[in-house]
Amino acid sequence: GFCTVVTDGVGGFIVQWLRNTATFSSPRHIRVQRYGSNALAQWNAGNPVVVLDATSVPIAHQPTLKSDEAGGALLAWHRSATLSDCYVQHVDASGTELFAHNGLQVSLEANRHKFDPALAYLPASGDMVVLFDRRDSGQGNRGVGVQRISAAGARLWGSDGIELAPVDAINEGFERIVPFGDGVLACYFQYPTFGNLNSNILATRLDGNGTAIWNSAPIAVCSNLVWKDKPQLVIDATGDARLVWDDERADSGDIYAQNLHYDGTLGIPTTSTGALYCLTSPNSVGPGAALGWTGSTSLALNNFGLEVSGAVPGQSGIF
Repeated sequence: GFCTVVTDGVGGFIVQWLRNTATFSSPRHIRVQRYGSNALAQWNAGNPVVVLDATSVPIAHQPTLKSDEAGGALLAWHRSATLSDCYVQHVDASGTELFAHNGLQVSLEANRHKFDPALAYLPASGDMVVLFDRRDSGQGNRGVGVQRISAAGARLWGSDGIELAPVDAINEGFERIVPFGDGVLACYFQYPTFGNLNSNILATRLDGNGTAIWNSAPIAVCSNLVWKDKPQLVIDATGDARLVWDDERADSGDIYAQNLHYDGTLGIPTTSTGALYCLTSPNSVGPGAALGWTGSTSLALNNFGLEVSGAVPGQSGIF
């Protein structure tokens, strides 16, 4: 059960599933297999690669699957012991597990449950960034943490990761994350009133070191306090983030969406910026240089101009 399929990035596809979900005590082990464009299994002589078999994932938990776009798969899940913890694995194009069998633990924070990991892959470095739910031992108070895992399996943001939201009575959930520039964009629901399922949607952009870029982070993507569910988050071809979710503000359920620009603003831009082909990164004087344009694309008017803001003064640059 709980199968997921993604591209392998080179013409085939990768499938993840749980071995058995028939009963409460079934061995819900994680398995994965890569298939070519001819639908023939590529790994382990046609047998699935077993990613987790030391224990079972909890009932109703679906592991996260991402492609590394080079024939390999990235997986994240949580499993329960005295406390629940999140784990990740990278299976390369040959079907070899790059981390220890049964996964690499994302956070070593003591006296905290860690649940529901969301995963973003940064192909330039081979690192992954994991966003996860943090809870106290009784699970009544919740927060959000994030960790960067190097291609070699090092916890780059400390053994516990970075706290995005404290573990308190203002609960969070439905964490989502995508690559954004040299870092990530992290979104999650926040429930201001304990026991009430009406939520805001918050977002924060982190650079490659885990530092929040937007001064007001996190920003409110949607502050309409109503029941929401099942958010989906992507980056589109212009570099904007697009978030879509179930929403009951008007009746028993509609679909709402919101875009989010690289600078943390929402909605239609106030100036024409053209298509965004890359995202800025922080520099020594601020959040980074941004490229824009003025005038028109009319050759007859001859008034097209390029502009840059946020660059380091006194330095040469190339448009």
